[in-house]
Amino acid sequence: MCTIVPSIFPFLIISGIFSATNIIRFTGHLLYPIIHKTLGLSSASGYIILIGFFCGYPIASKVCSELVESGQISVNEGNYLLTFINNPSPSFVFTYISGILLHNTSSNTKLAIAIYTPVILTAFIINPFVRKNFNYSSLSLHDNTPDNYIDFEKIFDSSLITMIHISEYVLIFSILCEFIKLIPCRICSIVISALLEITNGTYVIGISTLPYKIRYYAIIFFTSLGGLSASLQVKSVIRCSSLSIKWYIAGKLLSSTLTLLLIMIFL
Repeated sequence: MCTIVPSIFPFLIISGIFSATNIIRFTGHLLYPIIHKTLGLSSASGYIILIGFFCGYPIASKVCSELVESGQISVNEGNYLLTFINNPSPSFVFTYISGILLHNTSSNTKLAIAIYTPVILTAFIINPFVRKNFNYSSLSLHDNTPDNYIDFEKIFDSSLITMIHISEYVLIFSILCEFIKLIPCRICSIVISALLEITNGTYVIGISTLPYKIRYYAIIFFTSLGGLSASLQVKSVIRCSSLSIKWYIAGKLLSSTLTLLLIMIFL
């Protein structure tokens, strides 16, 4: 818990400030030619995608929900984004997964390829089936000028409420993982813990006596999957919008399956 707040709360505040300034517009303009040509997305989606790859769960979903509510992206586009914007942050992958659990015995490049390549593939696999349903918002970054006044109090309060919800889920599932350790069947205990919460689950795998190769595969797979705790965190931040958690779940199932196939074939 003591590592969650300093690693997520600043990102929540920063993303809130960025959303209220021209930074989101600049990012949208910068990535628009690429994401529109390849995925048919609007300019505002570029900012959400960057947040999704660099800030970790569930910040990108929160930003996505806010932009749907403000009319900068459509609900259909927002639901599609949910399938691939929720990912473990690079700091979590390289510091915790690689440094602590795998003891830097695995190449960070291979680790990044195994976790993030399936996310990109998921975006391209799902895209042809939903692209025709994108209804571009009439309120785009090209004609929507942010207010000069930034309501820091509102941003702080919103970030604090989100942080409280995230902390609640992390605390509850951390306690559950402690009880699950009491299950006599060690394999069952490991699998259930990993399905519930990514940090505690991968830690249980890392300290287990399973062969290194199996631990390596399992840690990467469950890191990609995210766990039930992450799913509920995403659901909590999109609850005020018309976005559906089903899209997040579908994307996670596909990307984690691709991750498993990738590491078994190439790593």
